[in-house]
Amino acid sequence: MKGIYFSVLLITIFSCATDKNLNSNKETLEISKSIQNKVIKATLGEKKSISAAFQITGVSINANIMTIDVNYSGGCDVHSFEMIGSLMMAKSLPPIRTIHLIHISNEDKCEKLIKEKILVDISDLSFKKEKGNEIFLTLEGWPEKIKYIYE
Repeated sequence: MKGIYFSVLLITIFSCATDKNLNSNKETLEISKSIQNKVIKATLGEKKSISAAFQITGVSINANIMTIDVNYSGGCDVHSFEMIGSLMMAKSLPPIRTIHLIHISNEDKCEKLIKEKILVDISDLSFKKEKGNEIFLTLEGWPEKIKYIYE
């Protein structure tokens, strides 16, 4: 009789642990999907729309993805961002391209402070799409030039 109780106990413990692992893997998958869906593609062209207010608090590049930390007010509506790179470049070595991050707030009037990481595929902002090709990007609202090496 003790053997049956012990077997049931073991099965219960292992089934709970398996459920926790499945839930953990499912959460990781959901997070990965949400990050993947948030990568925006930078384009070249003219800045056509007016940006809502926001503040850039950090910028980094990993491979061909630029991560921009931003703060803005909102909380009642969905916000989105676009990145536009100038067609013109300064003729220097390496060349310099001006880029603009545009905040689309959908006229959200709420005032909650939102902190967000914007992921941008910047591969189209490269001078040449050749591995190792360098360019400096000047992001409107960020005080430093950003060195980008195409990968």
